[in-house]
Amino acid sequence: MTVSLPFAVAPKPETVKVGNVACGVLEIQKFNDLTPVERVWIRQQKAEIPNIQSEGVKLARKLSQTSGLPLVEVFQALMAGNLAYLADYTDDVLKFLDDADEFSQKQAEIMASAILVHRVSPDWEVEFCQDEKIILPEMVSLLEIFANNEAAHWAGVQSAEPVELTEEALGNS
Repeated sequence: MTVSLPFAVAPKPETVKVGNVACGVLEIQKFNDLTPVERVWIRQQKAEIPNIQSEGVKLARKLSQTSGLPLVEVFQALMAGNLAYLADYTDDVLKFLDDADEFSQKQAEIMASAILVHRVSPDWEVEFCQDEKIILPEMVSLLEIFANNEAAHWAGVQSAEPVELTEEALGNS
């Protein structure tokens, strides 16, 4: 059964060019949102990688207990990569920062791949993002931005009210 709505002005498909001369240009359909299928796919993919904030809280708790330094200060120093404040724990901090960078890159690859799998090529795999012969890192970044804009309905980044960091707030992570 086909239903036809009596639009005064029917919606027109819109496409966006993503990329540039250096990394290539893809023309991708713009929906002003991620589709439900894309959202589920992203959630499933992200379930396989650790949450950097949760991992940071775990490490901050451990370092706080070991050092006697306040948990909130340790967490803030850890997230900022403040090696001077956590000088006695440089190896732990550097490993955390390396892991955070890896998790962040993996999340970018997942967001880019969600668009590629569902709007460009159903044969695309997340691992392809790591092969510069297939796709350049700049294109992965631009696709991540496109995906985030779709998720935000192209409304731009909403500024959140500053949240006071407390031990209670960290306990909820």
